[in-house]
Amino acid sequence: MKKLMIALCFVFVAWAAIAQETALPFIEVTGVAETEVEPDEIDLQIVLNETEGKKMSVEQKEKQLQAVLNELGIDLKNLVLQDALSAYDSNWWKADLVKTVKTFNLRLASAASVAKLLVKLRDKDLSNVQIVKIGNSLKEKIMRETRIKAAKAAKEKAIYLVEAIGNQLGMPLYFIEQEAFQPYAPLMRNTMAKSYASEDSAEPQEIGFKKITYTSKVLIRYGIK
Repeated sequence: MKKLMIALCFVFVAWAAIAQETALPFIEVTGVAETEVEPDEIDLQIVLNETEGKKMSVEQKEKQLQAVLNELGIDLKNLVLQDALSAYDSNWWKADLVKTVKTFNLRLASAASVAKLLVKLRDKDLSNVQIVKIGNSLKEKIMRETRIKAAKAAKEKAIYLVEAIGNQLGMPLYFIEQEAFQPYAPLMRNTMAKSYASEDSAEPQEIGFKKITYTSKVLIRYGIK
C-alpha cells in the first residue's frame, strides 16, 4: 500500500509538471531573410561537331576553341570534356561518313567574360553554346548567414510584440526551419547567346544575370515571462 501511494505521488507530480508546461504562455513568430548575390560560377556547354560541306574536323575546332580561351586569358583547366561520340551519317547519294561530336563544359566567373567569349566563338563559327547553370562559390556561407538573419528577425519580432503587452521574452521552446531555398539557374537580364551571334555586333555587348536570391524562413516558439 505504501509503494502504491509513492507511485501515485510520482504520477501526480509528473502530471502537474506537464500541466504547468502546457499552461506556460508562449508566442510563435516567423522570421524571413533573403540575400541577393551576383553569380560567380557560370557554366557553359560548348558543342563541337563536323559541319557538312566544310573541311574542318572536330579536332581542328577544338584547337580553335583552346586558342580563343588562351587569347582571353581563360585557364584551360576550366574546360572539361563532358562527352565525345562518333556516329555514321548514311545517305544513298553519298558515301557513309563518320561524324564526331564533342561536348565541353566551361566555367567562367563573370557575365563580361561570357560576352567576350561568345563574340570570339562567333567569329570562329563556333556558336553552339548554351548557358546551363549559374551559381555562387560561397553559397554555403551565404545560406548560413541568411539562416542567422532569419532567426534574428524572428527574435526581434518576438521581443517587441511581448514588450508591447508588458512582458518579457523567455527562452526558446522550439525552432523549426520551414524553408530554405537555394536557386538553381536564374535567367539572364538580356537576350542570350543569339544576340552575340549577330553579324552586326563586332564588340561584346554588356550583359548580366539576375542576382541569385537565397531565402530562409524559420518558426520559433518563445516562452513569455
